Amino acid sequence: MNDASLILRVGYAGRSVLFTGDIEANGEGELAGRTVLGQVVASDVLKVPHHGSRTSSSGELLDAVRPGLAVVSLGWRNRFHFPRPEVVERYRARDIRLLRTDVNGAITVTIHPDGSLVATCERGCR
Repeated sequence: MNDASLILRVGYAGRSVLFTGDIEANGEGELAGRTVLGQVVASDVLKVPHHGSRTSSSGELLDAVRPGLAVVSLGWRNRFHFPRPEVVERYRARDIRLLRTDVNGAITVTIHPDGSLVATCERGCR
């Protein structure tokens, strides 16, 4: 059922944010494949799919989206131990800045009319 999640790409002032819901490997493959059809999935900001589970954030998806910033929503000391270390490594290997709600608290991403993008975090954006 996770792969049936609503996916939304929002654009403003030449920037975009991709909200991926809880999609996993199959949903990511379908989304990444949209580029072959000429559909745009590349985005400046990516809401990390499925809380950073081992079945999410495939190299195929990250290469299609090419975000500069990724935000993972998860609880502190969550019982699933998300995000998984191998997922964090995929973001690090591509030099994608990763912010986490369990570490950084509430995260706000603002796109200004001039196209500048700013992330602010309740506990600081290290």
